[in-house]
Amino acid sequence: MEKEKKINTINKVQVIEPDSVRIGIKENAIQFEFGQIEHIDEEQDTLNILSNVRLSPKYLQYFMIKIVEAGIEYEKKFNVDIGFAPFWKPDKK
Repeated sequence: MEKEKKINTINKVQVIEPDSVRIGIKENAIQFEFGQIEHIDEEQDTLNILSNVRLSPKYLQYFMIKIVEAGIEYEKKFNVDIGFAPFWKPDKK
């Protein structure tokens, strides 16, 4: 029998709607920063980072697979195309 997992959310989770993503790469970490651009004036824009994810490069493939799985499940559940159909729908010829 498999052990039951207890899940603790340490920080409050918030939904964000970013309009930009910035990626930082180091030997031992890949960081994705999600933000919104604030237009100050004609001369300046400010990028406000709302959330970020930092992970070891060895988990990048697993992370990407989970993102694709989430996109496919979203499309199927809500019957909407957000760009993941090529991963799960056969080509119609």
